[in-house]
Amino acid sequence: MPFDLAYTIDPDTASQAEVDYLRRLEAFAGGQLYLAANVTQPDVSALALTDSPIGLLAWLAHLYDQWSEDEIGADDVLTATSLMWLTGTVRSSMRLYSEPAGAWDASSWDDGDAPAGEDPNAQSWGEANGYTPDPASAGGESDGSWTPARIETPTAFALFPHDLAMAPRALADRHFAVERFTVMPRGGHFAALEQPSLLAEDMIAFLNGHT
Repeated sequence: MPFDLAYTIDPDTASQAEVDYLRRLEAFAGGQLYLAANVTQPDVSALALTDSPIGLLAWLAHLYDQWSEDEIGADDVLTATSLMWLTGTVRSSMRLYSEPAGAWDASSWDDGDAPAGEDPNAQSWGEANGYTPDPASAGGESDGSWTPARIETPTAFALFPHDLAMAPRALADRHFAVERFTVMPRGGHFAALEQPSLLAEDMIAFLNGHT
């Protein structure tokens, strides 16, 4: 489930499942050095990690260990580290975090002005990622709230209990045309490495209904 959909949950009217989901996300984000580094200091972090293959190995191995329920094999960790270091792609791997943060337009999400030094006419992160103003806004003008366009393509979700946070089914149904929603018996964030058979079987079961 895209994490940014958590911002569409109104804490005042959220269900208990949604409240639990928000708490899990908050707890996860609050203790993640990698998240702050990738967002706020990606060039510095990438320089250090690119300079030291042992440092990069320790960085990645820690994340594999922290986010997994089942042990990730040493060969998988070494392969991921080698691919990133030998191709010099540490910095580009952080773009997923650094670019949306760099394009963030706070005025698109609240009633405040754009931060000092930012172009108030710049395309907002929401606009750049397919978000549209709340249609309930009077006169077609944004009231500061945003809702993502609903995805009508048939969608399947496979959730693993040891992942960073498991979104509730109701949140998925609001934003996607959900046809399959599977809560797996075990596995974590790196599901394809931890439980490849469970993941493959679930994907095949979903796709068999669309052939």
